[in-house]
This record gives sequence, C-alpha cells and structure tokens, in this order.
Amino acid sequence: MNGLIAAAIEQRRLLKLVYSAGSRIVEPHVYGRTSDSKELLRCYQLAGESASRHRAGWKLLRARDVAAIEVLDVRFEPRAGYKPGDPAIRQVFARV
Repeated sequence: MNGLIAAAIEQRRLLKLVYSAGSRIVEPHVYGRTSDSKELLRCYQLAGESASRHRAGWKLLRARDVAAIEVLDVRFEPRAGYKPGDPAIRQVFARV
C-alpha cells in the first residue's frame, strides 16, 4: 500500500503523478486492491498526459505504474459523478 496516496485521499489533496504516458494532476478518490491483488487508484484527472488522449476525466490507474508521487497543497471536494462503491476495487485502503 502507498501511504502518500492514502494520505492525499484522507486530506482531499491533489496528486501530481508520473505515470506511463507522462505527468498528471489528479483528484484521488478511491485507492485499493482488486480481487486478484492489483492496487488501483480511481481518480479524476485535471491536467497532464493520457495514453487514451482524453486528458480530463475519470481514470483507473495501476499503482505499480506510478513512477513518482507528489502530494500538492491544493484541496478538492468529491467530484460530481463519484460513486463510492467502485466495483473494480474490492478492498479499499482509502476513499473520500
């Protein structure tokens, strides 16, 4: 489990991530594990790169593919459309 991701969710602070397609700024909403033990982060991307070319919007990121994390001193409120019962994440480490 990544403590920085969990802390950012609990404090509702933005994250700057270096992910496979480059740097991203995200609102982290749910962090946890799938039924086959893969750690995932459900987040809303505000800015940055995306392999799908859809830069803004809901993303489901694999925690193992995050190369660097920075917790930003910017707070956020839960995004419209957020559903706490994310079916992709079976074991929740942190959620807004």
